[in-house]
Amino acid sequence: MRAFERIQTPVWFGGLAGLIPFYASLYGIASLNWPLWSFLSYAWIILAFLCGSVWRTAMEDGEGEGAVAGVAIALGVPALLWLSYWVSPSLQLLLTGFGFAVVYLWERVYSWESFPAGYRMLRTTLTTLVLLAHLILAILA
Repeated sequence: MRAFERIQTPVWFGGLAGLIPFYASLYGIASLNWPLWSFLSYAWIILAFLCGSVWRTAMEDGEGEGAVAGVAIALGVPALLWLSYWVSPSLQLLLTGFGFAVVYLWERVYSWESFPAGYRMLRTTLTTLVLLAHLILAILA
């Protein structure tokens, strides 16, 4: 993953910019009466993207001990989110936060050392701030 060092600044910029919809939605929900869907829909898109990354990592290391768990997460989390469409918004929020935590923990356990240090720091920062946004929204809701 030497390529990451060459593109680290734009990746960090893009990753941090990706937090804007989370926090803009928090503001909109708290101050402008936006629906919770403004937050959840973006969270689901980002989580589906992360599940695609887990899928790829699991496929590349198909013999590794976490490959089956990675495939299960990559398939199960989006299915769970889709099914959560029919439950209460607070449960949707909980399941979405759970999905972000599960994807992050899978990476930490099964593929963490294969990523460059800059990426690991970025993932930790972004996941922490996304879960913080979920917590803030749970308190507001």
